[in-house]
Amino acid sequence: SRGVSSFALARSCNLEAATSHQLTVTASEDDGAETDMATVSITVTDVDEFDPVLGANDYPATVAENIADTVVIATVSANEGDLTGEVSYAITAGNDASLFEIHATTGEVSLAAGQSLSAEATTSHQLTVTASEDDGLATDTATVSITVTDVDEFEIGRAACRERA
Repeated sequence: SRGVSSFALARSCNLEAATSHQLTVTASEDDGAETDMATVSITVTDVDEFDPVLGANDYPATVAENIADTVVIATVSANEGDLTGEVSYAITAGNDASLFEIHATTGEVSLAAGQSLSAEATTSHQLTVTASEDDGLATDTATVSITVTDVDEFEIGRAACRERA
């Protein structure tokens, strides 16, 4: 007659430790006359165990007002311990004038295309950056504190003096 068997794992599986397990199951008759073996494959799927955690609460940067919009001002970075989890980044506050942008996958903050800074207008910007995970709902936030230094844009020199002469 056919019997029904079940088994339980002695400990939980963890995708970060192993993505699959192979078990060899041996079945035998009560009198021991016949046995048979089979291999059972278990594939472990990931669950969201870890949340994104940014590497710092504040990412300070100092830049000259004449930087190009291709210059990376700061790079934020978050860890998310799940093997299948990916982190994405967004500026979620402090960018009302749309001066800045962040690369969604690298966390690189730069001026938005075609934008420029002016130390005469403001010498600091505070951006809130949010790191989000794609395998859950958790987020983490940090501040990017940007100090803008003045650059002498107006040359007062001999040319101005010659005009007076």
